[in-house]
Amino acid sequence: FPSHDKGRTSYLIAGLMSRCPERKPESKHYIVDLFEVGKGDGGFRYEDHPEEMLLSNVQPFRDLVVTHRGLSMDNESLEFVYNQRYDFVFIDGDHRFPTVMMELCLCDFVTDHILGHDYGHQGVTRSVDEFCKHRGYKMHRYVDNWGLFEIIK
Repeated sequence: FPSHDKGRTSYLIAGLMSRCPERKPESKHYIVDLFEVGKGDGGFRYEDHPEEMLLSNVQPFRDLVVTHRGLSMDNESLEFVYNQRYDFVFIDGDHRFPTVMMELCLCDFVTDHILGHDYGHQGVTRSVDEFCKHRGYKMHRYVDNWGLFEIIK
């Protein structure tokens, strides 16, 4: 993997897609991100991860990656992402309960398979647990030391 870690998850997802014999030629890995430095919900600063760095790091699979600069719930992002069905959605962003819950609810309209990061953070854990309880999803897999989760309807 490229020396800088930004784009690691996208590199893995696009790499898996590239080797999937059942993949349709039009299949893409869509990324919605601000691609800028900001203050995280815990008061820490996220590392810089501009779009150009991510695209450089996924270069072997660049034809499979489509980026959109924005927040997951702004109008342009909603039009960009939430107008089709997906095999799965991967969530890794804001850790606050209302945001994660809204993203999970939006995902419910486009997929039955949601993966994410940072389960173990209070807002993420509460959102995932309540979402599963009320929307008929079940925790399929949880990787404790990485905070990765997989829920399936």
